Amino acid sequence: MPAPARITAGHALDCHLGEDSPLARIEELDARILLLGVGLSVCASFHLAEYRVPGQGARLYGCAVADGPGSRRRHRYHDVDFDTSAFPALGDSYASLPERPVTRGRVGAADCLLFDLPPAVAYASK
Repeated sequence: MPAPARITAGHALDCHLGEDSPLARIEELDARILLLGVGLSVCASFHLAEYRVPGQGARLYGCAVADGPGSRRRHRYHDVDFDTSAFPALGDSYASLPERPVTRGRVGAADCLLFDLPPAVAYASK
C-alpha cells in the first residue's frame, strides 16, 4: 500500500490525533516534523502523547461527515480533552536536551525547527 493511503487508512471518526489517526501512522513511518515559523509550543504532534498519558479527561466533540456526494451528517463523539498549556515548557525542555534533538534553521524569513517525531512523542508521553 502506498504511504499516503497507509497513513490515512483506518482513521477512526472518534479519534482526532491518537492511535487510530494519521498522526500515529506517520509516527510508525519514523516521520520528521518541520515547523515553519512556529515553535514547539504549538506542535500538534504532542497531542499523540496526550492519548498515551493515563488519566486524560474526555469531552464531547462534533463534526460534519460526508455520506456521499452533496450529503453530510453530524457526528458526535467523545475523545481526549486536549490541553496545550504544557506544550511551551515541554517544547523548551525537549529542544534543550543535551543530545540536541531539534535542528534550527531558516526558510526564507521563517525560523524553523526540524526533529524526529517518534522520540518527541515518547518524550512528551513521560
